[in-house]
Amino acid sequence: SGDAASSTTVPAGQIITQNPPSGATATSGAQISYCLSTGATQKTLPSVSALNGNTKQTVEQGLNAAGFNNLQESDQTSTTVPANNVIDLQDSNGKSLAGQTVPVTTAITVVVSSGPGNVTVPPVVGQTCTQAEQTLQGAGFQTTTVSQFDNTVQPNYAIGTDPGGNAQAG
Repeated sequence: SGDAASSTTVPAGQIITQNPPSGATATSGAQISYCLSTGATQKTLPSVSALNGNTKQTVEQGLNAAGFNNLQESDQTSTTVPANNVIDLQDSNGKSLAGQTVPVTTAITVVVSSGPGNVTVPPVVGQTCTQAEQTLQGAGFQTTTVSQFDNTVQPNYAIGTDPGGNAQAG
């Protein structure tokens, strides 16, 4: 007769244990009992929306408590997910596993936000102050206008930015 149980070490469909044990002598007609592996326990991972509001430490602790112990980390810039919060859970090919039901033995990459990252400051020298402000805000920067005299530039035209045009800023 046979029972079934989940196992993280014995693949589905293979025998976990048997009685009498393998190699033992049994009389003809004797009952042999065994336990068949159903594979690793499967559990559902958190959805993307549930991940985004949590830090990597909170998400990894939750995954470990659920039995997921094959975790790696990967950093990714994000303008929508705060730094150190989780963006996604992915398999080794970069496919999202968030919200999926998978074996607890699955290798999972925890994709963590490193924040917005650096952006190139657009060069705005020579644009009107209004155009320069729109260009910089369109690139995601907050602006403050400082009036400064420069005898080589017409009034109300941009003479520079800090950091300068084409610099990396974040």
